[in-house]
Amino acid sequence: MCSSDLSEILLTAEGVVNAGRLELRFMIFPLFMAGFASADGNQKMMALDMISTMEKKSIGSNTTATRHALQIVYEQQTQRFMRTGHSLDVNWSDIMVEQGLQVVNFGL
Repeated sequence: MCSSDLSEILLTAEGVVNAGRLELRFMIFPLFMAGFASADGNQKMMALDMISTMEKKSIGSNTTATRHALQIVYEQQTQRFMRTGHSLDVNWSDIMVEQGLQVVNFGL
């Protein structure tokens, strides 16, 4: 994902959150992917913060599970970066399987 795509996702989600449209859950997975793919720590935290904000109005546990998965991904990316100098080999779907996290995100 290129940096302009990441920025566009974050700007769109920021507009959704600032407008109080927290019911627009279709933004959760793009935020997750933007947070996962970004190399910028500020963008990562911005994605996590917006998911946390949207979690307050979520139905069920999908948003919570997505936030939790992103936190675990960040931890593993940080650990990998400290050991190897990069975190490109962290696979979010493997982490989901390892942690037993099942998430279905869609905008109903």
